[in-house]
Amino acid sequence: MNSSWTSYGNVVAFTPTQYYQITDIEGNEYKAVTIGTQIWMKENLKTTKYNDGTPIPNVRDNATWAGLTTAAYCWYDNDSATYWANNGALYNWNVVNRAINGNKNICPTGWHVPSQEQWTVLVDYLINNKYGSGGSGSYIGKSMASTSGWNVYDAAPGSASDDQGSNNGSGFTGFPAGARSGINWQNENNGAFYSVGYGGLWWSVCATENGGVFILANRQLVNNGGDVINATSQYSSFGYSIRCLKDN
Repeated sequence: MNSSWTSYGNVVAFTPTQYYQITDIEGNEYKAVTIGTQIWMKENLKTTKYNDGTPIPNVRDNATWAGLTTAAYCWYDNDSATYWANNGALYNWNVVNRAINGNKNICPTGWHVPSQEQWTVLVDYLINNKYGSGGSGSYIGKSMASTSGWNVYDAAPGSASDDQGSNNGSGFTGFPAGARSGINWQNENNGAFYSVGYGGLWWSVCATENGGVFILANRQLVNNGGDVINATSQYSSFGYSIRCLKDN
């Protein structure tokens, strides 16, 4: 047990990279990993409730999902049996935005959805400590990608789908859980699911308001010849994964 916090269940033996285990409000268990000065969950959230027990609506219908201005979650292809274990749930931004959700926290107590700046700390650590493809540079995606689940898109050296067993040197275990589109996505396919096996996308808490629609910064890990983890912007009605970061 780490003296600074309470562990639920067995603790994996310490190595140079330390592993922990956490339990959410529904009893789902997650492992976590120390990367530099931060402790990250190494699995996507599965909970359907905030950590105070308040349920989050499960929205299956595409048009309803795309038009939501309130919090919701779903499972990829509305198929929890297939996607619960590895993918976790997909959440819209309103789940994360405390101004909308009544100041609730989706992460277990003592954990939070990371800010864009905290994602940058992670990326900078991996770049500066030579986690890039070939031991240098900014192509750190392979070191963050899970060792399974990637469909072959670009099998060039350095891509997540090439020699998947060599992925995940950082321990982050980024799984290609895909996403769900929201309103105004090319003005078509609103609410459609996409990119499972090809990319992982996670919310951060940074946001600006643009014409009444929140455009959110998020992080995406995609499978190509030189994987990086990018910061992008997106509509609040999209469905992405959530990774939690331990409070300082």
